[in-house]
Formats: sequence, C-alpha cells, structure tokens
Amino acid sequence: MKIRHKVVRCCFLQLMLLSISGFPVFGMDCNWEETKARVGGNDSDNDLIRQYVKEYAACLQAHGADSADHYLRTIANDPEWGNSCLVKASVEAELGQFHEAHNNFAEALYWYLRQEDTWNSCGQHYEIAQTDMAIANLYNKVGEFSKEHHYLHKAYGLFVKTGLKQPIATAASRLGFYLKENGFYDSALLYLEEAKLLQQEVDDQAGLVYTLNHIGRVHKDRREWVKANEHYREALARAKLVRKHHPRAWTLINLGFLELDQQKYQIAEPYFRQALQLAEQNSLPEILRLGFEGLYRTAEETGRYESAFHHFKKYLSMGESMRKTEHAAKLAEAQWMYQQELQKKDQEIKEVRYQKDRLRQLLWMLIAITLLIGLGAVVYFQQQQLRRAAQENQELDTKLSHYVERLDRQSQENGSTDAAIQWVDIEEMVHQRYPAFKANLLRKHPRLSEQDIRFCMLLLSSFSTKEIAGFFNISPASANKSRYRIRRKLGITTGEDLLPYLIEQAAD
Repeated sequence: MKIRHKVVRCCFLQLMLLSISGFPVFGMDCNWEETKARVGGNDSDNDLIRQYVKEYAACLQAHGADSADHYLRTIANDPEWGNSCLVKASVEAELGQFHEAHNNFAEALYWYLRQEDTWNSCGQHYEIAQTDMAIANLYNKVGEFSKEHHYLHKAYGLFVKTGLKQPIATAASRLGFYLKENGFYDSALLYLEEAKLLQQEVDDQAGLVYTLNHIGRVHKDRREWVKANEHYREALARAKLVRKHHPRAWTLINLGFLELDQQKYQIAEPYFRQALQLAEQNSLPEILRLGFEGLYRTAEETGRYESAFHHFKKYLSMGESMRKTEHAAKLAEAQWMYQQELQKKDQEIKEVRYQKDRLRQLLWMLIAITLLIGLGAVVYFQQQQLRRAAQENQELDTKLSHYVERLDRQSQENGSTDAAIQWVDIEEMVHQRYPAFKANLLRKHPRLSEQDIRFCMLLLSSFSTKEIAGFFNISPASANKSRYRIRRKLGITTGEDLLPYLIEQAAD
C-alpha cells in the first residue's frame, strides 16, 4: 500500500511540474520542444516540417480538443516563429482544420485568414491559393456561395501564376460547377473544358470524372441529350479506373436521371439500382437518397405503384436523416452568422480608429497649410516693399524730369546756367538712384576727367545732347564730339550704344 501511495504521489507531482512548465498534463508524448528541435534541424525540408507539425497537432487532439486548441494557439502566437512562414502557417492551418472539423466555422475562418496573411507576407502564391481553396470550402459548407466563388476565382488566378496544372484544373472545375449551378452555362463550359484538358494531361482520373459529370449536367439542363449522354458515359468509363466508389455511383445517378428525363424508364432503372448497391456497400447517404428517388419515380411512371410506394418510403426516411443533418448544419450556420456579426463590429471599430487616424492626418495638413499661408504672407509683404521701392524710383525720375524742365526754363530766361548750383543738385539725385555709379566708373576707367564723369551722369539721367550742350555752355556739335571721345576712353565700339553700358555700371 505504501509503495502504491508513493507511486501515485510521484505521478501527481510529475503532472504538476509538466503543467507549470507549459507542457500538456497528459505526458511527454506531445513534447513541442522535441518537435521544435526536429523542425529547426530540417528548416530546408518543407514536407518534413509540415509532417512534424501535423503529428504534434494529431497528438494533442487525441488527448482532448481543449488541449489541442490551447497549445496550438500558444505556438501560433509565439514570436519565435515570426520569421518562419512555414511553421507559423502550418500551425494556423491545423487550427483552421481543427475548428472546421468541430463546426466552429467563424474560428476556422479566422485562422485560415491568418494563414493567408502569413503566406502573403512571404509572397508564396501557391500556398496563398491553397489557403484560399480551404476558405472557399468553408464558405461552401455554410451556404455563402458568392464568397465561395470569390475565393475560388482568387485561388484560380494564383494557381495560373504558378503554372501548376493539377491545382489549376481543380480550381477551374470548381468554378465551372459554381457557374453551372447559377445558370451561367457558357462561362461554366469554358472553365470545365479547361479543367478537363488539364486533368487529362496530369492523368487525374477522379477529378476528370467529376468534371465530365458537370459538363454532362450543363448539356442536360440545356436539353442536349446526346452530348450529355456522351460525357456521362465517358465519366462512367473513367470512374472504373478510380479506387473510390463515389465517382462511379454519382455518375450512375446522373445517367439514371438523364434517361428518366427522356422517359426511357427501362434504361434508367438499372442505373439507379447499380448506384444504390454501391451506396449501400460504401455508406453514401446522399447517393442512397437520390437512388430511391429515381426508383420510386421510375416505378410510378411505369404504373408499378406498390414498388413506387415502397421506394418512396425509403426515400422519405433517407430524407428525414438528411434533414436532421441539414438542421445541424443550419444551427452551425446560425452560429457562423453571429460570429460574422461580431467580426463586422470589430471591423467597424477598426474603421473608427482609421477615421481618427485620418482626422489626425488632416490636422497636420491644416497646420502645414497654415504655415504655407504664413510664408505666403511674408513673400507678399516683401513684394509690397519692392513695389514701394519701385514707386520711389519712379518719383525720383519724375523729380529729375521736373528739374530738367526747370533748367531749360532758366536757360531760356537767363541765357546762361549756373553750372555749379545745377551740378550739385544733379549729382545728388544720381547718387540717390545709383549710389555706386561714379565709383564703379572711375575704378574701371581712371583716365576719365571730372567733366567726362559729369557728361556720363547727365546721359544716365536721360538728358538729351542739346540739354547737355546747354549745361556745359557749348554747341551741340561739341557735345557730340565729347560723347565720341568718352566712347573711345570707355572702349565702346562704333556699333554699341553708350547708354546701356552706363546703366550696366550703375547696376554693378
């Protein structure tokens, strides 16, 4: 007894230690540290890494759903794997599949979308497309067919980029089926024919059987009986090469209903019976239900009412079990819709946060615009100052013009000019307007006399030759000679004008 108590106590302590250390309490058979070491040692072998993660997830699920969910979440959120897309995405895939298997569709979608983001961050087109196919399957389960089509189309485009024929064919076949179910027969045939060609190239017999059935269904809905029959029979011939019995049973059902729609009851009945036999042997409830439906309708049309009633009862019983399954699916769908509403609320919260960020950005933009307006005002005031300076120059020009007029009047009245008094006024006005003129001219041309400087100042002040002659009390001809002599001293050629050169010296 004492030994037994010691063993129990020892086991209890081990379990406590394992719980505290972060390992599941069921023992060391699901040791993540060991799995992590194996993953790290095979970082270049993608298939091995997936296998290790899958084995670990299967081990956890074997010991309980809560443990599996908890420990897989811990690994998925572990920052150590932030740069390892494969490990992170593999764990997220296991979580998505785990919740999908337990009909927790909203949680499954969350993990699939996280897996898609992980692959997006690594630019893995094929892996993104595979995840999109899983999301499409999830939406198909809950009856969200438009969203299923969206992710199928997205996956198809990514598979085309990879150039891998098998996944392109699978996505094309699924897209063709969706379009067929919604009555877009021409578009459906385009995708289905593409899938058929690719499946023939890669020898995908199972996929080809389903694709041929979909094409046959398109022709059947269009009442193109011969084409539908050809595709169904080809599908039946290829179904014999497939190990699974579902493709063959499904093709037999389609052939039976094709003959039934053409009122070929004797041909239709054997197809339904063969399909029922396969369904009973392999537990295919949907095929059983459709097989009993075909048999009771065939018996009814041929007047065998007792047989029709017998098959009809079996059809109803199968329908009842299917309805129970559908009821469970509807409950799961209701939960899904509720979870979708919660996610919508979360999205609205994110939108509000986004709007706040946008308002913050707008505020910074307003501050920047205000600063620009301030700078614009500074530039405007500087321009105003420049305008005032130009106005003052214009006023000086006006004063100079008035002075010249007054000088002319004095010359006419007195017959002579008081040059000393006049020159002081002129020199003052030229200095106000062109402060550096005289200094610049003498620095470049020191040979110029005082009279030459005065002559140049008068020219710069817009005096005419006649007015300059009156100022120096000489004839206009003598004034022209003086002008010529100054041009030579300044080094100005015959073709050049003297005044622009003087203005250039004033500007310097």
